[in-house]
Amino acid sequence: MKNNDNKSKNLYDIEKDKSKGIGFKNLATGESPIFTTNEKGEIEFEIEVPVSKESVEEKKNKKRKKEIKSNKEEVEIEETEVDEEQEDEEVEEYADDEEDAPGFFQTLKTIVRIIVVTVVIIALIVVIWGLASPSFNIKKISVGDTLKVDREEILKIASGDIGYNIFTADFGKLKNQMEKLPYVYKVEFTRNLPDELYIEVLERNEMFKVLKDDSMMLIDQYGYVMSIESGDSYDVPLVYGIDQNNYAVGDTLNGTDITKFKNLKYFIEVAQSIDFEHKISSIDYTNSTDLAFYIKDLDINISYGTIDKNIINDKMIYLKEIINTCIERNFKGELDISSDNYLENAILKKKI
Repeated sequence: MKNNDNKSKNLYDIEKDKSKGIGFKNLATGESPIFTTNEKGEIEFEIEVPVSKESVEEKKNKKRKKEIKSNKEEVEIEETEVDEEQEDEEVEEYADDEEDAPGFFQTLKTIVRIIVVTVVIIALIVVIWGLASPSFNIKKISVGDTLKVDREEILKIASGDIGYNIFTADFGKLKNQMEKLPYVYKVEFTRNLPDELYIEVLERNEMFKVLKDDSMMLIDQYGYVMSIESGDSYDVPLVYGIDQNNYAVGDTLNGTDITKFKNLKYFIEVAQSIDFEHKISSIDYTNSTDLAFYIKDLDINISYGTIDKNIINDKMIYLKEIINTCIERNFKGELDISSDNYLENAILKKKI
């Protein structure tokens, strides 16, 4: 804005004389701008942009909004006061309830504490008494029925614990000693209070035998070498194809031998499941793809082929039918069902 001293007292109105001015309009109000002439005769524009006037309706709307907001705040304040009053009433009611029955809850807590402490004390007394009382010293040891394990040998090992407390006796030591016996697989102990110890023995069973020099190496159902004994008094299949030179008593088959053992065990279990009643005398598993076995009672050598778990059940049933036919017609000799198409290519070479 220019200083008033530099302005002319006469106002120039462009609406009255459009030929002497520039026809600019004030965009805010639609009114003509004010012109003044300075000492040099130049026209200066003084454009004032007044704030637009609010309409009456807009003012009313603003007033309504303020009133609504004010009313809403008052309502919220009233609701808050009501909630606080309700909470105060609830607290007072709860306090009244507690005042009515404070003794009941305190009495209940006291009773519970007394019961817990009593139980703990009784338990401690029982434990101490059980560990110290001669009533719990072992006076009797009994062993469950066994087939191969010598029960007297088990009793002999366990007898050292006679007179010891049944709760503190070292059963771990007894377990280790007993499970070193040839036919013992596992032992389990049961305390029959107050003074009896019962021992149950899970036995090993010889499943196969392997020729080792002039002796027989007995292998149980877990692939464990139970014993190496002279003579041949064990009625289990004699297996060829296991490297007997690698093992001593107490060893477990390993490598290729344990794989062969598992396959043979599965083969025998399937035969039992279909009631294959013919006793297998010997098994040749030297070639893992060509299992052969001999049924001594029927004088029949059987070339079985590969043990394939996908077809073994059906193949053994078919073999059982062929053997029954051989028995009916008194056929002896060499039976070959090793072909993949064994249903059509089973061949019997009769023994003359």
